[in-house]
Amino acid sequence: MNIQETMSISNLHHDGEQMLRHSLVKPSLLVLSAIIILQMQACARFTASRAAADLSESQLKDATQEEEYFKRLGFESTQEVKQGLQLGRSFEVFRVSLNPLKGFQPGDDPEKLLIYAQRKIYLVVAKANGQVRSSLILTDYRFKELHKLTRWKVSRQGSPRLARLLDKYGTSSSMFVVTVPGLNLDFLGDQPGGKFELTPLFDFPPLGLIAGQAAPAEDVFAKLKVAAKMLDEKGLAEGLR
Repeated sequence: MNIQETMSISNLHHDGEQMLRHSLVKPSLLVLSAIIILQMQACARFTASRAAADLSESQLKDATQEEEYFKRLGFESTQEVKQGLQLGRSFEVFRVSLNPLKGFQPGDDPEKLLIYAQRKIYLVVAKANGQVRSSLILTDYRFKELHKLTRWKVSRQGSPRLARLLDKYGTSSSMFVVTVPGLNLDFLGDQPGGKFELTPLFDFPPLGLIAGQAAPAEDVFAKLKVAAKMLDEKGLAEGLR
């Protein structure tokens, strides 16, 4: 089964976030879950589209500051932004915490390490040339602000390097982002043929991780487990030197 096709809200995680895992549910509940997910996706895309439009229409009083601002976001020039922006692909974001990672054992299900981060990353494309230049990161606040109708908010914009790498290595529409904040590492996850794989977005030679080179998730997590333990003992930079 594909992770994104079978997501369902399971038991509340100890830190208050929801985990998305594989589950066997009754057909009626599965349909209801699918409808809810589609509504959430539509809401997120509308919010991201509005943010992209606002960005292309924004104006700063100082032309030099405006140029510098847009370049920090990843665009070539103010003119490129003013010619219009559109959304590209989106990626669901999952995170992996260090403590469960350090307890990972051979034969364990690697998907159980994934915690839904309540975030989506949208690539931002310049209409003038069709190039991915930037990104919008949206966070779902529906569990923190239940009284508000708008669940998704833009929590970050820019990250041009990340956007380019997601565009370069995100070759499958079923891919999603897996981030390990404690190690400052990011991956693309996928399930070709039902096998969970991780593709590093950046080279990390000490662990033998090569950007764009997919590997079985259990093998990658086994390497990250070693790094996590080194981080505890010496600090990651010294431990992997």
